[in-house]
Amino acid sequence: MGFPTTLTRPGTRSPLHPESGAPNRTVVLEQLERLLANPLFTSSKRYPAMLRYVVENALDNPAGELKERTIGIEVFGREPSYDTNHDPVVRTSAVEVRKRLIQYYQDVAHADELRIELVVGSYVPRFHAPPGDKLPSEPLVFLPVRETEKDRLQLSWRKVSLSAVLVIAAALTVFRFAQPAPPLDQFWQPLWDNPNPVVIGLSGGPSAQDAAAGDSAQQTLSERFRSRADYVPMGDVAAMARILANLKQRGRSFNLFYSNSIQLADLKSGPAILIGPMSRWLELMSRDLRFTVDRDQGITQSWINDREHPGRRDWSVQVGAPASSVAEAYGLITRVWNPTTGNFMVCISGLSPYATSAAGDFVSNAKTMQELLGSAPSGWGRKNVQIVIAATRVGTNVGIPRAVATYFW
Repeated sequence: MGFPTTLTRPGTRSPLHPESGAPNRTVVLEQLERLLANPLFTSSKRYPAMLRYVVENALDNPAGELKERTIGIEVFGREPSYDTNHDPVVRTSAVEVRKRLIQYYQDVAHADELRIELVVGSYVPRFHAPPGDKLPSEPLVFLPVRETEKDRLQLSWRKVSLSAVLVIAAALTVFRFAQPAPPLDQFWQPLWDNPNPVVIGLSGGPSAQDAAAGDSAQQTLSERFRSRADYVPMGDVAAMARILANLKQRGRSFNLFYSNSIQLADLKSGPAILIGPMSRWLELMSRDLRFTVDRDQGITQSWINDREHPGRRDWSVQVGAPASSVAEAYGLITRVWNPTTGNFMVCISGLSPYATSAAGDFVSNAKTMQELLGSAPSGWGRKNVQIVIAATRVGTNVGIPRAVATYFW
C-alpha cells in the first residue's frame, strides 16, 4: 500500500500540504493575487473574476468538478436555465484566461513563482512548483519494498485503465473545442469582447438642425408630444427589444441614446449598436462599404445600392405604396470596425420600419444566422460584414427574414 508524502527544502514553502498532498492554500492565494495584480488581468473585469473563482473553488473543493453552467451562473450572472451553446461566455473567457496565464509565465521575472495552470478541457486549475524546483508538483507515492506479483498486475491494469480514460477524455476535449461557435455568437463576439457598456442608438428624437437652433429647448412637454419629436417607429422598437434581450442574457450593460444625439466620445466609450435609418456615423465610412441605402430626389423610392452593380435597384421600396399591400421588405445589417473610435459598430437599417424589425430579428435568431455559413469565408467572425436581408411584408406583418446578399472584407 502506498503512502503519500511531499518534500520541502529548508527556507521554502511547498505548493502542496505536507500531510494531505492538497494545495497549500496560503501559497496558492498569494500567487493568485500576484497574477490578478498584473496588467494582463487588471485590464479586464471578466477574466480576473473567472480565475479567482476557479482557483478558490479548487481550494475549497479539491475533489470537486466544476461545470460550465455553474461558472456562468456564479461568475457571470446568467440565469440557471441559460443556453450554454448560444452564450459561450465561460468557454471564451477560459480561452483568454489560459492565454494570459501562458503570457504571464513566459516572463522570466516570474520563473520562480508557483504555477497556476488551467488546462484545455477543464475548468479546474492545477498547481505546480516552478520548473527546476525540486519540490514535487504532485505528491509522491511509495510502494512497499516487498511487492507481490498480484500487486504488480493490479498496478499495471490501473495504469492501462487510466491511460485509456485519459486518451478518451483528450479526444472528446479536442472534438468539443474544435467545434466552431454558432454563427450568431461569431457575429456578436467582437462586441462582447469589449467589457465596456454598449452604446445603443435608436432613431427618432429632435433633428440635428432643431437641436442646433435651440427650438427643442423652447418647446413645452405637451408641444413636443403633439409634434411627435420623440416618436420612434414600432419596427425600430421591435428590433431594439430583441437586441436588448440578447444583452440581458449576456449580463451586458448599455447606454441608450437617440442616434441624432450620439457624439464621437460616446462611440469611443464602447461598442455600438445603431438601429434605424442609416446612421451618419456609418455614412462617414461609406467608401469602405459595398452596400449603402440611397433614395431619389423626390424621396418616392429608396433602395439598397450595390457598389459593384450601381445601376441595379433590385432591393427597393416605393415610399407611396399602400400600407395594406404585399411586398418585399429589405434591410441592411453592417458590422464594421471603426478605426476612428477603436470599437466595433453594428448598424441595423431598413428601407422601412418593417424591414428594420426583420433585420433585428435576423441578427437575434440562431436559425436565420445559420444562413451565413454558406457564404462566409474562414475567419469571418473577426472581419467586417454586410448582410442584405429580405422578408415578405403583408400589410403590417413581416415574414421570416432571409439573407439575399453578403459581403466580407
